Amino acid sequence: MRKSRKQTKGKTGKSRLYFAYRCNQCGTRFVAADTTLIGSLAIMGSLGFLLLISIMWIIFGDSADDELLLQKTQDRAFETEQSQASGYRAVAAGDELDPESSNGSPLAQYRLAMQFFSQFDHTGDPGDLRKAHNLLQKSANQGHAQAQAELGNSYLAGRGVVQDFPLAADWYQQAAKNGVPQAMYELGKMARSGWGMEQSIVDAYVWLNLASARGDLRARDARSQLISQLSNEELMEAQRRSRELDQTIPQG
Repeated sequence: MRKSRKQTKGKTGKSRLYFAYRCNQCGTRFVAADTTLIGSLAIMGSLGFLLLISIMWIIFGDSADDELLLQKTQDRAFETEQSQASGYRAVAAGDELDPESSNGSPLAQYRLAMQFFSQFDHTGDPGDLRKAHNLLQKSANQGHAQAQAELGNSYLAGRGVVQDFPLAADWYQQAAKNGVPQAMYELGKMARSGWGMEQSIVDAYVWLNLASARGDLRARDARSQLISQLSNEELMEAQRRSRELDQTIPQG
């Protein structure tokens, strides 16, 4: 059996899967499906389907893997954070098993306070703010400079306590004298505005000058804006005081 010569040159009028054939023995012509072509098309269809599945797996499979990896990473981070918080609580409370922290470690108290602030951002529980403030107070009373600066932030913003500019200035001064540039910058702004202290452009320049010397770019820009408000005598006085005070403050 072979395909008709007419079929090889023209159309049969049938489906593209059907062709005219002629019997080699009797010469009879007839129309039948091309099983070889059908098989080829079936194979191509199967390959196409497998290719589509592979593409979908690459796209969505990777996405699922990424989501799973992200979830595992977040879970591990949460477990680590909780473990650290547990350790900070033990040390901050003055764990008797640790002789060095029998009176409460100021560093642990500060870190735990910051965790309570972070927790408040997620829970909105005022109790977290109170706990944070109490821990900061204990840490700051023991001379922890960052805790002193954070207490200044709390009183300036009214975060966990009533807003109190004079108290904010007091804690900023303690932190600034212990070498915290951010506290120096805040003191400079408060002195410029007269918040919680007597307004003084000279004092503002001094604190901003000290903060700028320690790398605070905000202080550098604010200091530049003050120069035009000072007389030559005031500027010389402010720079002299800056030099003297700089000798008494830790460099970090």
